[in-house]
Amino acid sequence: MISEEELLVNEVKRIRHLLPATGGRKLYEMLKPVLHEYCIKMGRDKLFHILKRNGLLLEKPRKHSRTTNSNHSFFKHPNLIQNLIPAEANLIFVSDIT
Repeated sequence: MISEEELLVNEVKRIRHLLPATGGRKLYEMLKPVLHEYCIKMGRDKLFHILKRNGLLLEKPRKHSRTTNSNHSFFKHPNLIQNLIPAEANLIFVSDIT
């Protein structure tokens, strides 16, 4: 006889074959009729534990860092101090408003 966990894992694999990016909460909603049909009382969190035990949880997408894009078509102010050699300290001040 097949256990509740094996039944759920097989159903999840079947759903994931058709919809590979389906997350745990949507899976839970899709599995509710199956849970009701087999008289399995299970909440969302228990389903998440079963998915984790069987390696079926999806990885969260990583956030990519945004870097400066200097190749834009907007106006770029010229560097006014590029060739300037200061005679003493505190002659040149720079600020950046971003």
